[in-house]
Amino acid sequence: ADAGASYLLPVVSSDGALHWCTAHAAARSALGAPYGFDDLVALSVRPKDATPVAVGNAAPWLARALACDALGALGVALGAAAWSHRAARACAHQRRCLIEQHGAVQLLLASSRGAVDTARALTAAACEALGRDAGAGCAAALRAKAEAFPLLTRGVNDALQVFGGLGYMRDTGVEKRLRAVMHLRVTGGSPPELALFLDAWERCHDPL
Repeated sequence: ADAGASYLLPVVSSDGALHWCTAHAAARSALGAPYGFDDLVALSVRPKDATPVAVGNAAPWLARALACDALGALGVALGAAAWSHRAARACAHQRRCLIEQHGAVQLLLASSRGAVDTARALTAAACEALGRDAGAGCAAALRAKAEAFPLLTRGVNDALQVFGGLGYMRDTGVEKRLRAVMHLRVTGGSPPELALFLDAWERCHDPL
């Protein structure tokens, strides 16, 4: 959240429904840096400090908010994975023994690059769907997140393995990006949770 913001706009669950609410910035509580994000501060807002807001038909707004949250997480994870792949390629090329010539290293680099390319394609398709329709775009974004994050987690880990034991040191920067991707993977719903959500979505919007 912007440190200079006067109000926040959280979504609060009440009476079995979700409601948009406003909350004064003074009511937020800092929780410290979340796991995997050393440079960020998590915030908490208590429901009793939030005031419901009438926004008419809130469904499209909520659908777009969920889609943007998923796509934002994918964007950050994609950047982390792409950076890690480039760093691993540079490491393999610069090592004195030129480990890029070894089959095992080539497989790790290919896997890392494949994860980035596939996740990028899934994200682009979800963005196109969101541009056409909020509901379909929300489902596409959540599906992209569910499918892409296991790939991205594996891709960054493969890049880390190219460094060997050095990959786990803070000096390379890859371990930090792996922590970030792993944290984003479960924020807003883990892949299995999103799969269950999408199954319920299909049953509600496309009944037999």
